[in-house]
Amino acid sequence: VVVERRAAELLHELGDVVVAEPVGDDGLAATLTGREREILDCLVDGLSNAAVGRRLHISPNTAANHVRAILIKTGCANRTEAATWAVRKGLVSR
Repeated sequence: VVVERRAAELLHELGDVVVAEPVGDDGLAATLTGREREILDCLVDGLSNAAVGRRLHISPNTAANHVRAILIKTGCANRTEAATWAVRKGLVSR
């Protein structure tokens, strides 16, 4: 919620500036695993790898590996960009 709110604020501040989408096609979301979608949901909530691990009962290193896979698949530069991408694509329930 925090990341989503901040992303909306930043988009509002940008106004008419065009924000580039991460590299990829519309079918990209289909390549994400169920676990990666769960991780995206956690990223939208602004959770750290440690907090993701606690929520999903996995190690922080496993959470980091999933985040890395998400960044590679989506072409996003960081977890905040991935969270914004997920919200735009409607991949998370927000």
